[in-house]
Amino acid sequence: MLRLSGSFRALQSQVATGQIATREYLESFEPRSLRRLKVFDSTPPDDIRRVYFEKLTSNYSNPRSILKLYRSYIAVDDYPSYSWLVRCLCQLGNAFSFNSFWSPFDRQALVGLPLFKYLIFDLIERKRYLHPRHAPRVLFALTALDYRCWQLLPDIIDLVESHLEQWRLPTLSCLIFCCVQLGLHNVPLGGTSTSNSSVVDLLFNEVLRRDPADASGFDWALLSYCLVLTNRYEWPSKCESALPLFLQRACMTLSLETLPLSGWVQYMLYLTLYCTDVERPQNETAIKQSVPFEFQESLHTRWLNDILVHAQPQGSEQLQKDVDSVLEGLGITEGLINCSVGREDDEQHCLFAGHVFPNRRLCFEYNYLQCRPDGEPVEGGLISFRRRIFRNCGYNVAVLHKGQWDCLSLSDKEEQLLRILSTFPPLPGANYESTPGPNEFEANAGIKHFKHLRPQMTSWPPEKIAV
Repeated sequence: MLRLSGSFRALQSQVATGQIATREYLESFEPRSLRRLKVFDSTPPDDIRRVYFEKLTSNYSNPRSILKLYRSYIAVDDYPSYSWLVRCLCQLGNAFSFNSFWSPFDRQALVGLPLFKYLIFDLIERKRYLHPRHAPRVLFALTALDYRCWQLLPDIIDLVESHLEQWRLPTLSCLIFCCVQLGLHNVPLGGTSTSNSSVVDLLFNEVLRRDPADASGFDWALLSYCLVLTNRYEWPSKCESALPLFLQRACMTLSLETLPLSGWVQYMLYLTLYCTDVERPQNETAIKQSVPFEFQESLHTRWLNDILVHAQPQGSEQLQKDVDSVLEGLGITEGLINCSVGREDDEQHCLFAGHVFPNRRLCFEYNYLQCRPDGEPVEGGLISFRRRIFRNCGYNVAVLHKGQWDCLSLSDKEEQLLRILSTFPPLPGANYESTPGPNEFEANAGIKHFKHLRPQMTSWPPEKIAV
C-alpha cells in the first residue's frame, strides 16, 4: 500500500510540475522579428470616429501632430470620415492663418510633405461628400496654406453660389477675401454662374443687398481692402462707389482710443488710403474724406513702429532663397531680399517685394500657387496687386512662378535670370552693391567719439589717458 502511494505521488508530482504554456513561454520561441511587433492588448474602440475627433481637438494647433494623427487614422480605416478630413485641413489652415507664429517657409515645407498631398487626394477622391457648411472653411484653409487646388475649387464655388442667400455678411467678406487671395477673379472656374470670372462681383453684389448692422468694423475694412486689391475703386459705378461707404462703416465702430487695438483693421485702412493716393482714382477725394483726419494722423504716425512691423515678411521663402542662390552663383550681388518699395517722395513705404534691384528699378515677385491643369500660371490676388502698385511707383516687375521654376535645370534658371536682367539694364550712374565693404575713416577726421578713437582701459586706475 505504501509502495503504491509512493508511485502515485511521483506520478502526480511529475504531472503537476510540468511547464504551463503561458504567453511569455510561447513568445520566447518566436523569431526576433516577430517579437518586435507590438501586440494590441485592448480591442479598438467601438466608435473610432469619435475617438479620432477627440484626438484632433487635443492637437488643435500643432501641424506635426495633426499630420501624424491623419497617418494613424488612414492606417486603421480605409475610408476615414469626410467631415474629419475637412476638419483636419481646417485645423492646418488655422495653424498657419494670418496671426500665426509660423513663417512662410514653414508653410511651404508643410504643403510639400507627402502626407499633406495624401490628405488633399482623399478630399478630392470623395468630394461628392462636400457639404455647404464645408465650403467657407475649406476655402479659408486653402487660402491660409497658400494652396490652390483646382480639383476642389469648382465644387466649392458651386456650393457658394447655390447657397448665396444663406451666408451672413462676415462669411461673405471672408469668402471675397479668399477668392481674391487665390486669384479666382483672374480666371474662370466653370461654376454655375453665367460669368464664372465674376464670382467676386457676385459676392459683392450680395453684400450691397444685406443689412449693414450684421457686420463689424473688421468686415467693412476687409471688404474695402478687397476692393483695392482688385482695382475696384469706382465699383459699382463712378457716381455711387461702394468704397467710401465701406470705409465710413468701418470707422463708425472705432475711436482714437480703440484704433491702436484694432489689429488688422488699422493695417487695411492705412493701406487703402495709401493705394488711393498712389493710383488716384476719380473718387479719390470721397475715399479720403470717409476716414476721419485724426484717424489718418494716428495711422501715419504709428505705421512703422506699431502696424507694419507685424505685417512685414518674416524670413525668406523657398523660391526666394533658390533665386538668390542662383544670382549669387552668377556673381550678381545687387538684389535685396524683402525690401520695401515706394515712391521717391514717400516718407514711409507700405509694401515689400521679394527681390529689389534698385539700380535697375526692377522687382521680382514669387507666385507659389499651383498652375492650371493645362500648365498656364495664374497670379494670386496679392501678386497682381503689388505688381500694379509697383508699376505706379516707377518699378518694373517680373513674376516667377514656382510651378514653372521647379521644372528648370540650373543652367535654364541661370539663362532665364540673365534674360530678365538683360531686358532691364542698370540705369546710368546707379551702381549699387548689396554687400558694402568695411567702413573707411579718414586719418584727419578729428572726431573723438568714434569707437576706434576711444581710449582703451587695460588697467585700473589708468596711468595715462591719451586720445
